[in-house]
Amino acid sequence: MFPSIVLVEDQPIAREMILELLDGHVRVVAAAEGPHDAIEAVRVHRPTGALIDVNLGSTNGFHLAKELSKAFPGLKIVLTSANAEPVYAELASGIPNTLFVAKSDLCGKNLAAFWR
Repeated sequence: MFPSIVLVEDQPIAREMILELLDGHVRVVAAAEGPHDAIEAVRVHRPTGALIDVNLGSTNGFHLAKELSKAFPGLKIVLTSANAEPVYAELASGIPNTLFVAKSDLCGKNLAAFWR
């Protein structure tokens, strides 16, 4: 059985590309455009993990990851961005069960292994 995740990406084209990448490796139970939708989707669906874009318009993905980590202990979170700033991995490591993966390095098979 595939691990279940919530995808949080505010850019429709990027969201579609990521959905295609994950197809056959994980079960995306909800796709959210922002933090409020993401929190509600995790509350309703209780997924194994979440894939969150770092830049969500006016919201920071790191802030959302911290909120989700506190509200849903054990949720495995992957933060991602097209801009792979070195500090992102460090910031992600300070959030329980969270890692950073650059969008250019996203691989459905490897992400599925993390979310199992």
